[in-house]
Amino acid sequence: MEGWIKIFHDNVEGEQTVQALLTRGDSFGEECVVKCRSYPCSAQVMGRNAKCLIIPALSMRERLRDYPNIALKMLSSLADQ
Repeated sequence: MEGWIKIFHDNVEGEQTVQALLTRGDSFGEECVVKCRSYPCSAQVMGRNAKCLIIPALSMRERLRDYPNIALKMLSSLADQ
């Protein structure tokens, strides 16, 4: 919602690999909602302040079933990524 978030994972050598830098309007983890699995990366606030909106996967899956147009928009976003 505001601020910057770094999405990363540590490789086998212990080095950090940055997957993305996110800011207002960005999203991540959609594929985990669809595939019913945990997100494979970590997140870190960059700078002093950040606000994130967290939508539980179960709630999101329910909305996708109830409102197929949301599912289509989500697929479109994933295709763009």
